[in-house]
Amino acid sequence: MHALALSTLASLAAVLLLSGTAKLAAPDSGRFLVSTAALPSVLTAPWLHAVLPWAEIALAAALLVASGPWLSAAAAAALLVFGGFTVVVLRGARAPDPAPCGCFGALSTAPVSRRTVVRNAVLTLVAALALGLCLAVFHGPVLDLPGSVLAAATVPVALVLVSVWSEGAGRSPGGPNDIARVPPLPAHLRGDAAASSSPGYAPSVPGAAPVPYPPAETPAAAEPYRPRLPIPWAVLRDASGATVTLRGLAATHARALVGVSSTCGWCAPVVERIVALSGSTGPVALHAVVPEPDELERIPGALREAALVDAHRDLVTVFERPGTPWAVVLGADGLLAGGPVSGSGPVIELLDELAERFGA
Repeated sequence: MHALALSTLASLAAVLLLSGTAKLAAPDSGRFLVSTAALPSVLTAPWLHAVLPWAEIALAAALLVASGPWLSAAAAAALLVFGGFTVVVLRGARAPDPAPCGCFGALSTAPVSRRTVVRNAVLTLVAALALGLCLAVFHGPVLDLPGSVLAAATVPVALVLVSVWSEGAGRSPGGPNDIARVPPLPAHLRGDAAASSSPGYAPSVPGAAPVPYPPAETPAAAEPYRPRLPIPWAVLRDASGATVTLRGLAATHARALVGVSSTCGWCAPVVERIVALSGSTGPVALHAVVPEPDELERIPGALREAALVDAHRDLVTVFERPGTPWAVVLGADGLLAGGPVSGSGPVIELLDELAERFGA
């Protein structure tokens, strides 16, 4: 039984250590799941999200070096942590557009599913077994080392953790499925002037007449056809404060999202054009996207009900459009349909094209 207790405690510590360290390296990785799962507000607090990686690492250390009542307390804490994680992923898996769980930082790129729930349920059962063994037959520690050795080991461990934490302080592109890690769009989708003026360019929005791309007689210098990219996963909030995702929005309607700000002088003509085109873009719904909830009060009343808030700058990151105005079209088929484009001229041109093609 002692060998089983050693195995369960060491295994739980390894999982917690990996989880905490990976979260330090990718600090935003777990935010998407808690944004979409129906959780109490205390579990979505930013301070808890910041403290969690350190707590997991500290708990892993306690499972390895604690003894007696402290070891039992650490095993009980591990059971609560894994049980809580199981509840969170269970609720996240029930969401219409499940997010990646971020349980292991950037390593957790797949949306939560029944497999995620089963994995966490197994970890919870192992934690329950470890607690039972600690209360009944094993009183630790797992690492029976002199105190001086343990104290000396804290120095390199602390340096490694601080180094990992410092490198993960900001978002950096580089891997699939995270909103900050979507590959750059090809030219015919970026809205580059040369591509958007080519004969075969057309936003692929449901209801549009099919336009072959490339055209039958493709000039030698024309860019070859590239497939449209899937709509990336990103979180927004609507005017009521409810969480929505890009893919969730596009699941019911083709939509044109237009990023604007009250502090941007170039946005004024774009806002006027959105108001003027209201109801004139056929099956394509228009949405103003603002960077802060307070901005909702500064845009025309006609736009507020359909407005969206990019409070975490997710769209700015994924579409690489740091300034306003910008625009992108989401197709109801789950693929990007036009843009993104930047600047008042290209944005207005894209809006006018939608009105011309799909307006009544």
